Amino acid sequence: MQINLTKRQINFLASFEATYGRPATVDRKTLVAFKETWTNGQTGSLGYPLRWPAWLTNSGTFTATRGNYNLPWEAYDQWWATANANAAAPAAVA
Repeated sequence: MQINLTKRQINFLASFEATYGRPATVDRKTLVAFKETWTNGQTGSLGYPLRWPAWLTNSGTFTATRGNYNLPWEAYDQWWATANANAAAPAAVA
């Protein structure tokens, strides 16, 4: 299945990865503990404010079992590969 993540979702995953690494799944308890480490208005690596990942917890796409969610690392890696390829592409000379 093809999943297209937004920059805010990538922002959340990058911050999560910096704290917890890359587990295949995460439970609600860990998400709550992660949220408790944020200060009000704290931003992630892409500069967006960190918010509760409702896109993860409210979607049947990511639910592994009740209260456990699959993290979309493959889509995350694809996003970063595309972003780095676009940044590394030389500018066209007119």
